[in-house]
Amino acid sequence: MNDFMMGLNPRQMDAVLSESKHLLILAGAGSGKTKTITTRIAHLLQNEEVHPGQILALTFTNKAAAEMYQRIYKTLSEFSKENPDNKRAKLAVQNFSEARIQTLDSYCSSIIKLASHHYGIRPDFSVDDEACVNYAYKQAIPFLLNNRNNPAILELINNSSIED
Repeated sequence: MNDFMMGLNPRQMDAVLSESKHLLILAGAGSGKTKTITTRIAHLLQNEEVHPGQILALTFTNKAAAEMYQRIYKTLSEFSKENPDNKRAKLAVQNFSEARIQTLDSYCSSIIKLASHHYGIRPDFSVDDEACVNYAYKQAIPFLLNNRNNPAILELINNSSIED
């Protein structure tokens, strides 16, 4: 086990070492999701036949994406310095800018920009955040009313105020 894997609990270790090519990690705040994801990516880049350009890690906030990127890069850099004979780690550091660690919104936007000609829009489009928020508010109440008996909606309403 590498030093950067120390401190992981058994479930986190299972996620890090999973042989699945695609992994979804869902857990509550403060549960170690970022630690698990960053450790998994560092492990894949240092110990498996994975190139940074094959990495896609999506999160919801710019802050979380930036933190994840920094943590992985720091882990790779430290491991590379401590293990100068590990060619994969050295290449991972050199090519780390090719990894896609970003928000779900920015990833979707990049896909739309690349294929904009298929959608009949200009590739330099921009998103009107205020219009999106207004649209979401307009859609939220009818959606909640139409699905008010759904267990997930009931849970959401019970754990939050209706304004939230």
